[in-house]
Amino acid sequence: ALDEIDISHNEALTNMPPHLRDNCSFVQWMCRHNMSHQKIVEELEETNDDLEQAAVFNDEQVADLNKELEELKIVNRKLVQERPERYLKFLDAANKARESKTCTVQ
Repeated sequence: ALDEIDISHNEALTNMPPHLRDNCSFVQWMCRHNMSHQKIVEELEETNDDLEQAAVFNDEQVADLNKELEELKIVNRKLVQERPERYLKFLDAANKARESKTCTVQ
């Protein structure tokens, strides 16, 4: 364990007031505080990087799905244009007749 710390002659130190640089317990506390703060900052930066990567992946997936949707819309339009109208009218009439409440005797 460290019993004595004196950094009073370290003029480049900016995060500690000059009159407290020879206070061993304060210097130890400040070191522990800075170390825990640095760990938290590193964890937050890693989490932020992970979230940014997830957001980029999400954006790519949305773009891919939008592209696929547009391709499917084009295919759908072609299929709608190709289907015969008489057949569709016949299907519509047959569906209406099937839903009719009239009874047929054979």
